Amino acid sequence: MTDAFDAHRVHAMFAAAAEAMLASIDRLTEADQKVGDGDHGIGMKRGFTAALDWLNKTETVLPADVFKGVGNAVMAQTGGASGAIFGTLFRAGAGVLGDADRLDAERFAAFLE
Repeated sequence: MTDAFDAHRVHAMFAAAAEAMLASIDRLTEADQKVGDGDHGIGMKRGFTAALDWLNKTETVLPADVFKGVGNAVMAQTGGASGAIFGTLFRAGAGVLGDADRLDAERFAAFLE
């Protein structure tokens, strides 16, 4: 097993994250009802459903393509500040990765910075 993820593994990572997010919609809504207007779960559902739809119909060659596609889907469909924050975060990953064929620890750390 390698410590670096190729595009296929990055794709699978984002699909698993999107599915986990969608499984948490009620929890996100309940938390937001306590501190906000209660619509966070709705936005996350729209954004991560769009991300999962994009992942399910897209074959990617580079890890950066996955980050960019997920970021674009989330940004376009989530709405509000969350859409901009998550979308920008994931799209920034594409910029860090560039044309690298693997997501390794060094590139992941650069993405998180």
